[in-house]
Amino acid sequence: MPEPATYETASDSMRSRFYTNWVDWITNGEPEDIRNTSGTRKTPIVLKQAGTGSSYVPEIYWHNVEPDKGMDHSKHCVRFSDVQVLSNQSAFRTGTEGSRKAKFTVKGFLIIQIFFAKAAFAGDHRRLSVIARDIFRPRNLSGNQIWYTNAKLVDMEPEEKFFRTDVFVDYQYDELI
Repeated sequence: MPEPATYETASDSMRSRFYTNWVDWITNGEPEDIRNTSGTRKTPIVLKQAGTGSSYVPEIYWHNVEPDKGMDHSKHCVRFSDVQVLSNQSAFRTGTEGSRKAKFTVKGFLIIQIFFAKAAFAGDHRRLSVIARDIFRPRNLSGNQIWYTNAKLVDMEPEEKFFRTDVFVDYQYDELI
């Protein structure tokens, strides 16, 4: 059983999991079958910036982090947010006075908004959406503090400069207070 998380460690873990796998799976190819660890990978995705032809990995805009600049309309990008919606006590305090802890089960959801630049749109949107979703599908979960469920894709209405797909993922973890 993994150690209980805190809001800070859970949030850092979710962001780190997304960033590490997002960059790795785009540049090296995502695993063929996320249920095994055979090392077989699909072909990497090579994204080309409209107008320049330079390759890139889509920039990630983090929740509650002010970006240095606005979104570049010639490249795909991602906005990552985690929202905590519930924190119920799930176990009584135990132990001696001063070291007693209560367990709270924290539930929330992630929203990964993927913006596909219309100027650079080349049909790679579905694969990038699936990558974002599959990062949070169960695999190699032993020792994980966070349990991810119900990862799903939702195609949103197009915006002026972008097509958009949102990925929603429920999460849950235990916290001792």
